[in-house]
Amino acid sequence: MTEHTPMKILESLTPGGSEFVDDPERCARYIRDLIDSGHQAKKDRARLMQDKTELLKTLDMARLKFARIITKHRATEQET
Repeated sequence: MTEHTPMKILESLTPGGSEFVDDPERCARYIRDLIDSGHQAKKDRARLMQDKTELLKTLDMARLKFARIITKHRATEQET
């Protein structure tokens, strides 16, 4: 039966390199950094999605403006 000591549990959450063996602080730091980077990635993704939404709104407004200009231009061409 495998012994599940707190240190072995911490080590199992790391890549398993020798630098983590019997170094709970290093294991904890690695795990903390990994969790923090995941949280930051979620924040970055949310910000990028918001930016995308804003860009799509701007693009739609530009398309509408362009369509109005073309319609007006065609109407003036038909008058002449």
